[in-house]
Amino acid sequence: MTAEYMVIFLLALANVVANWACSWLFLRRLQRRHPAAWSELGKPTMIWNNSLANSLAMAAFVYRSRYRVLHDPVLSRLALWMKLLFVPQMILLGLMAAQTLG
Repeated sequence: MTAEYMVIFLLALANVVANWACSWLFLRRLQRRHPAAWSELGKPTMIWNNSLANSLAMAAFVYRSRYRVLHDPVLSRLALWMKLLFVPQMILLGLMAAQTLG
């Protein structure tokens, strides 16, 4: 394992942890402050009630900015961070795959 791979791995790990934290805070706030919207999405959670349908509904809710109708600035900031963290996460995971395969 090269030093370059270790750096990429640690950056990817930090990104995944940050994105997971934002997602958890987003879901918790959605459940507590906007229970109707949370129910409409299938009552998603990070682990226990996480199905493909819930995941796709949640992704559409975040990436199509449907949360904006709730007029919740904290929820909006969390969604923005989730979106901003996604691109570098995919790049870092791609770099890891390229290092592993190449």
